[in-house]
Amino acid sequence: MRKRLQAAKRLTGAGTAVALASGILFTLSGTAAVPAQAASAPSAAAVKAPTAENKDWGAFENFRKAIGQSDPVLSAALDQGYVEALNDSASGAGYTLNVKGVIRDSRSLTLLYELSGDQASKAAAARFALQEGGRDLVKAQGLSNSVVIGGKVYGYASFRLAEADGMLGTFSLTAPIYGRTANPGYDPDSKLLTTLKLNVQTDPTKFSRHENKLDAGGTLTVNGQKLAVEEAYATPLRTYVTLKADEANTHDIFRLTGVQLKLGKNGVEQTSRPQLGVSYRDGARYIFEFPNQTLLTDPDSVVLHADGIEALNKNQTKLTFDVQKGVASASAIPDLKAKTEDVSKDVSKITFTYKVNPALYKDPQNSASLLVLGMTFVDASGQKHRTVEAPDGSGFGYSYTDEGSSEGAAIVYVKKGSYKQPLTFDISTYPNVIADAQELKLK
Repeated sequence: MRKRLQAAKRLTGAGTAVALASGILFTLSGTAAVPAQAASAPSAAAVKAPTAENKDWGAFENFRKAIGQSDPVLSAALDQGYVEALNDSASGAGYTLNVKGVIRDSRSLTLLYELSGDQASKAAAARFALQEGGRDLVKAQGLSNSVVIGGKVYGYASFRLAEADGMLGTFSLTAPIYGRTANPGYDPDSKLLTTLKLNVQTDPTKFSRHENKLDAGGTLTVNGQKLAVEEAYATPLRTYVTLKADEANTHDIFRLTGVQLKLGKNGVEQTSRPQLGVSYRDGARYIFEFPNQTLLTDPDSVVLHADGIEALNKNQTKLTFDVQKGVASASAIPDLKAKTEDVSKDVSKITFTYKVNPALYKDPQNSASLLVLGMTFVDASGQKHRTVEAPDGSGFGYSYTDEGSSEGAAIVYVKKGSYKQPLTFDISTYPNVIADAQELKLK
């Protein structure tokens, strides 16, 4: 049986930003990112016991089991004791949430928590909110996971902070507790059980050293398309880079391909790739987080590399479909085909198929995008309409290709109606890879 490579399944109608490395969708403002595989974590036998100011910060190995292989930086932080031990808790409705530690820098924060109680094994914490003085601290929620061990829940939740604030000390944490499902807090059958609130006290100076602001203002030019460095910041945990596309660019850049960051110190070079699930495109900005698996501090040199871009000329980002004639066309997509089928008395499903190069999907960390269409379309009279959710509630549409297949598909759902033909959709992403290797020195 072939493995299906699926991307861009739309679970909500708004607020999505396309992930740069994998075609997954990552949602801003608190929605959990899709977990992604990363480098293997060290074995439990190789782990050193933490020593953090004589505080018992909980079951060390249990947190490692929650992290698994999803984030090698967190595993390295556990190995090297780069954890601030805490013991802040709140109880209610038979549940106790205890924040056992944080792994943080000025740009991101990861909570390590334990949930206990008679029914804790059937519950999960999700959709956290962090505030300081009434100010929301979370710009985007990153990876998170939890496991049940001995009737207790051990989990972690990572956040990109809304503002770079190296002085963050005490903050308030709101932790909704849901019934345990595959996606607690998001599944229709995930019931809210209670909400716990507590203050978390951290030392704002503990890990603030060894953070470096890199050269911003430079420009990476790939295939004539300019991307300005808006932010570049290196910490012992990660290097954060934000690029912004020039408005004068002739192409709409969906993602950068083969992106790497090279850190050098004392003649030794370390190369890292963007972390899946937390590197994404948000409009004209391309946000990258590069994991620093060795927790290297104060690098002598930092170089950003890209093999090329995935892009279309801005005058090629439209797709038209005449429902009555069954004819679809897009100047950038050869052999485009489409079919319509009724899926309910009110909703039709449109399936667009096109050719793909299966070799572009072999590397999960540099997997090409798929054809993804916008969530609105325009009929021939100029009237704009929104796509609709599938009758079974599975989403507003999705895109996929089967492993090894030379065909991809993009599905959208529309309300039945007598639209003036043809219909025009915006192309949000398409796997048009343009090779042009370039580098930019950040330090």
